[in-house]
Amino acid sequence: MGSHDIGRAPRPVHREDVVAAARDVVAPPRSRQTADIRGVEGFRVDGPDGRIGTVTSVSSSTPGAPPDTIQVVTGLFIVRVVPVAAAEILQVDDDRRRILIRTMLRRPRTPHVRGMLRRFLASSGAQ
Repeated sequence: MGSHDIGRAPRPVHREDVVAAARDVVAPPRSRQTADIRGVEGFRVDGPDGRIGTVTSVSSSTPGAPPDTIQVVTGLFIVRVVPVAAAEILQVDDDRRRILIRTMLRRPRTPHVRGMLRRFLASSGAQ
């Protein structure tokens, strides 16, 4: 193996040059305004505790107005569609196709589901 002489650089490299070059290479993250939620169907929705679900559709409360609600599919075995207001959205990341919302979605159980669970648990415990 041969060796080669490492000479001085023709121009010294300063910290400012390196920082300027890095600033030109790295692009700032693209995020859209939270008020503009059109075209986010299929985006993953995350909350403070992790993944929540996926956006199925975008709707508005009044006809002709810009969209103000996203419909999120949640759950693994019991699948639900939960509406999320645009005011709850903190960030929309187009590159990663993700939406970050302020709170986790908790939907109260209806009396009908509560009654079904009671009957199921009562029938399995009696045998």
